[in-house]
Amino acid sequence: MSKKSPAPPPAPDPVATAQAQGQINADTARLNARMNRLDQVTPYGNVTYDDIGNDRSRVTTTLSPAQQRQLELTNQAQEIYGTAAVSQLGQTRDALSRPFQYQGPDVQTAVADRSGGLFYNLPSTYENDLRRSVTDRTGQVQQSVSDRNAELQRGVSDRTGQLQQGVSDRTGQLQLGVQDRTGEVQRGVQDRTGDVMRRADFTGIGDANQARSDVEAALLARMNPSLTAGRNALEARLINQGITPGSQAWETGMREYSMQENDARLGAILNAGQEQSRIFNLGFGQTNLNNQAVGQQMGNDLDRGRFANEATQLVMSNDLQRGQFANSAVGQGAQMDLARGQFANQAAGQASGMDLANAAFRNQATGQATQSDLARAGFGNQAVQQLYGMDMGSAQFANDTTQRAADMYTQRAGFNNQAQQQAFGMDMGRAQLNNAGSQQSLQQQLALRGQPINEAAALLSGQQIQYPQFQNVSQVAIQAPDYQGIVAQNYAAANSQYNAALQRQGANNAAIGQFGGQLAGAAAMYFSDRRLKRNAERIGTGSHGLPIYRYEYLWGEPAIGYMADDVAAVAPHAVTVGPDGFAQVNYGALA
Repeated sequence: MSKKSPAPPPAPDPVATAQAQGQINADTARLNARMNRLDQVTPYGNVTYDDIGNDRSRVTTTLSPAQQRQLELTNQAQEIYGTAAVSQLGQTRDALSRPFQYQGPDVQTAVADRSGGLFYNLPSTYENDLRRSVTDRTGQVQQSVSDRNAELQRGVSDRTGQLQQGVSDRTGQLQLGVQDRTGEVQRGVQDRTGDVMRRADFTGIGDANQARSDVEAALLARMNPSLTAGRNALEARLINQGITPGSQAWETGMREYSMQENDARLGAILNAGQEQSRIFNLGFGQTNLNNQAVGQQMGNDLDRGRFANEATQLVMSNDLQRGQFANSAVGQGAQMDLARGQFANQAAGQASGMDLANAAFRNQATGQATQSDLARAGFGNQAVQQLYGMDMGSAQFANDTTQRAADMYTQRAGFNNQAQQQAFGMDMGRAQLNNAGSQQSLQQQLALRGQPINEAAALLSGQQIQYPQFQNVSQVAIQAPDYQGIVAQNYAAANSQYNAALQRQGANNAAIGQFGGQLAGAAAMYFSDRRLKRNAERIGTGSHGLPIYRYEYLWGEPAIGYMADDVAAVAPHAVTVGPDGFAQVNYGALA
């Protein structure tokens, strides 16, 4: 039934692709080399390139006549300079053959040692004068006071036997339940779902499909005579005008009139469809009205059931309130019993509290006596602490005096060491000045000895010719096309198209499968005239080898099916022409 699945695109050959990319890279490199070999012509000379084969070239530099003469004169001058330099070196040979002897002031390698005049340590007398301890007065501290724990009262009389432990049990007087009225509750109403219409009711209205056929037949029956008369009148008018049947003018006039006939018949079909829609709407409205009435009856039943249940609930509430009132009275009696028991227990508690207060008063007096003992001991210890502080102050004062004397000695020692450092710096300055003079004398003697050699070297070096300065040519770097990337992109695009074709094929196959299922149970006539369809696309092959199309009717409805002219060519018994002049196909005859 479906079209043949599209074949996947062939994968590119990686070896061939790599070879092609390598050849492209080589050709691009040769192109870059040729484009970068630019001959240059300047006032000083020229540079030319010659291809010598095998991707190699020769560069030739040619000087202008003036530059060529300068080159020759320079070579002659170099020869004269070299001869003078050899003569100069012969004259200095005797001086260079004798060893060099320095004649000047000697280098000073040491200065006077002044470390013996420095102060390094403090005298030990300052350390011996420091006080490192004070008088120990811990023996004068009072470590404890009198123990008065034996004077404390640790208990009172036990009055728990005077407490009331319980009251009368009145639970037997409580009302534990009320009359069960759940049997009086209404739990359901009459089921009216059978009265609901689940399909449109066309009783008294008529069949919508038949109405469409009747309206269409009536309109066409009234229209066809006038269309026939109009066609006859057009043929007569064309013949009177000298236009013969079969000519181009005849075919043009008849085609235009056929289009008018088709438009008129399509108008009749659309009017018949509007009548069908009107009858459908009437049937749906009648069905909705019936279902609304059933719903209202159901609402009335529910309201009556709720009213009865609310009355039962009121009776139940009254029963509960009476039971609660009786239980409240029993609870009040129990509360009174509890209040009397609590009063008796409160009196016993007050007596126990008085016993505890008396014991607490005696213990408080004992605690005050202990606090007085502790206060006297604290006063004595505070006096000892003050004496200890005075001893520490005297020792600190003596140590501070010793520290100030040591600081003064340190300052004097630092001043002496700084003077010694300055004297040492002056000695170093004089030694450095003497050594600088010796270095200058050595440099002068070496310069005089090397002067003849420098003159000979200058003669040998001479002045070089100024060669032409050629312009730096901007180098061309053409990138080789990414042939491998293009092949990969082309293969990816082909795969995308292949996948899209597979998706379209899958959608068409699903549509054809659905069409086949509909065709198996079909036994009705369908508009299949090609003139009533647009945007037709073949998506497969059906029964008898007939093409299957996806299309739209002129009124916008999408569909899948055959074309009447295709069916008429292989199964003419399945094609009929309706009163509107359009061909129809009986799909049941093709199954």
